Amino acid sequence: MKNWIKSIPIRFEIFLPILGIVLISIFLLTWLIIHKAKDNIRNSVQDNLRLEVNSIVKMFERENALKMENAINDLKVANYLFYAKKLEVTTNKKHISALNQFTDKYSNLTINEWILDKKPVYQNNELVDLIGKLTGSTATIFQKCDSGFIRVSTNVLLEDSTRAVNTYLPFWSPVVQEVMKRKTYIGRAYVVNDWYITAYQPIYLQNEIAGMLYVGKKEKDLPELKKILQKTKIGITGYPFVFDESGNIIIHTSAENENWSDKPFIKKMIKQKSGVFAFWTDTYHEEKIIAYTYFPEFRFYVAALADIKTEMKPW
Repeated sequence: MKNWIKSIPIRFEIFLPILGIVLISIFLLTWLIIHKAKDNIRNSVQDNLRLEVNSIVKMFERENALKMENAINDLKVANYLFYAKKLEVTTNKKHISALNQFTDKYSNLTINEWILDKKPVYQNNELVDLIGKLTGSTATIFQKCDSGFIRVSTNVLLEDSTRAVNTYLPFWSPVVQEVMKRKTYIGRAYVVNDWYITAYQPIYLQNEIAGMLYVGKKEKDLPELKKILQKTKIGITGYPFVFDESGNIIIHTSAENENWSDKPFIKKMIKQKSGVFAFWTDTYHEEKIIAYTYFPEFRFYVAALADIKTEMKPW
């Protein structure tokens, strides 16, 4: 063995350690390049997911702002049509079994009969249907009563597709509280069975608040939003989705109407409101990266998710 070593030329003896150092250096450099490339891809995926979430939020903000503006303009139309006609209050009493839209409990309420343009207002839907035709909004005439404000004419529909006449807003409703301060309420409100962007204006008789005039549109055009988001792709595997505060999936490529409230990553998102993090799926043991934020106007979480392993190919 010693003789064999002695037989190696001195030049090769000098070159061998250098070769080892070069190979180790190449290995380390390659490892660093691959590691850096993976970090860059991971950061790029995170940035793309954040960018997509922000883009969706901007879209939601534009829709919300547009509907706010529409509510103001639609109220002007409703106001003009309502006050173009003469309103009279008769001594005739109407006794109504009315449903509180928040508690689903009935109360026996009494109102004086209103006459508008020589026609009874109660369950006469000509005006609200005209407002709806001209503006595309839902519209309602409310009368004040002992328990709040009752819908006496409306094109807002119940779940069974009948009109929501004889439903009422109690005095503790945020909308009613604002109107009772002699202010017009512009903003988000729960209307019978869904959230709307709305405008409520006091109706005065002899300088006293006697009712409300309402217009509004559903705050979320979900069918249109679904069309846009379901076509959105981020990188190779990334896609956006939307869920509510209870973990109900509102918009998703394959999981709509499911409830994910028991999933750890959903719980983390609901708790932290916004951010970016990686997690491993329980079913397929895949690493995912997710970016998300909370949109309070709609009470939605907007998220975008991607599979890290696939995004990093060929690394």
